Amino acid sequence: MTKDYLKDLIRIDTQNYKSNETELVNYISKFCDNNNIRYEIFYKDENRKNIIISLGPETDQNLIVVGHMDVVVANPEDWELHPFEGKEKDGYLYGRGAVDMKYVIASSLSIIEELKRQEDTLERGINFVFTSDEENGSEYGMEYLITQDRAKKILSNKKALNEGGGFSFVFKDKLYYLYETGQKTVARVKVSIKKNEKSNPFFPDLENEATLVKVIRKVEAIKFDVDLPYTTKKLLAELTGDSDINSNNLLEKLSVIGDKGIVGLLRAMSENYQTASMIKGGNRNKHLGKTVGAEAIFDVRLLPNITEECLAEKLKETLRDLPVEIEIMSFMAGFEAEVDENFVGLLERALKDKNPRIEALLPFITPGSNDGKFLKELNTTVYGFAPLCEKDYFVDVLKGIHSINERILVESIEFNKEVMQDIIVAYCRRRYE
Repeated sequence: MTKDYLKDLIRIDTQNYKSNETELVNYISKFCDNNNIRYEIFYKDENRKNIIISLGPETDQNLIVVGHMDVVVANPEDWELHPFEGKEKDGYLYGRGAVDMKYVIASSLSIIEELKRQEDTLERGINFVFTSDEENGSEYGMEYLITQDRAKKILSNKKALNEGGGFSFVFKDKLYYLYETGQKTVARVKVSIKKNEKSNPFFPDLENEATLVKVIRKVEAIKFDVDLPYTTKKLLAELTGDSDINSNNLLEKLSVIGDKGIVGLLRAMSENYQTASMIKGGNRNKHLGKTVGAEAIFDVRLLPNITEECLAEKLKETLRDLPVEIEIMSFMAGFEAEVDENFVGLLERALKDKNPRIEALLPFITPGSNDGKFLKELNTTVYGFAPLCEKDYFVDVLKGIHSINERILVESIEFNKEVMQDIIVAYCRRRYE
């Protein structure tokens, strides 16, 4: 039973900082051995293994299902129910990783078990890819996998289902679901204010700190002259019935939505953010370099059509009159996929078969980041789609990820398994074209 698999997975403590996903790989590989299922293990570190499970023929049109095994930190003292015991209460199953994202792995195990008995009926193969280290940048997980020839072959030029979507929302009394078609760029920028050597420490003028304030105001106010992503326009057009949408009339169009959660999502899909997340200053600050008077580090979230070169040029232009040094510390480029509408139709039909109330499956761009960004490099189209039942409302799900008392509706566990199995069977038997 899928719920029992999820309880087992939650009880295997794979908090990222412990670097021990191999314990979970051992559980999965034993499951595969018991069911005579093919799998391959890849690792950069013996404690942080990754596993790829394969069913059906190996074709250039195999479907990929992605899930990460690591979870974020959970302190049992803070939780209503222990985060690593997989206990139920009031229709929910509690545990770290219940939503992010061990329920997908649990569903996959149930699907694999059933598909194995039908393996010779599959015209396309299916690969389940379970990775390490997603919560900390994927150095030991997907980032490593795509450098390995065998794994790279499996993962390249395919369609992939990943986390990030499959959640419900209601608008004007109609039930919709979302699937992820892209991700915003995530970057970190450091701006260092050059120390004024003429400043007297006995009579501090706070000139460095004054410059720091100017830097923060200027960087946070940066605007990029770029068009709205196609996905943003499509989602807003579907909800409003108005296709005349651009960056100039966006606020006017959003004003008719009303739902704060959906407005918040659409704003995140339409705007760029450069937020100072760490500042350092003061004449005796030991955390500053000898030539640095103050410093700010910015968390940057950009629309996927903005390049690193564009960001660098904009920062240089904005701060040209100030005595600063600019460093782009990291830049993980976002993406917006060109989706296969026939495949999206398959996802939508599978949802509607389980819940006829669903009006439509609509695209969105997530402001966060996950392993999908690595698959984009391999020309694989990533669909963020790991559906939950309608009671697990979009905004509530987002609030619960990485939170204290993370939980999933027991009803959603089986819903995910049934929808995903229908999609996989239809795709691998070529029933959707």
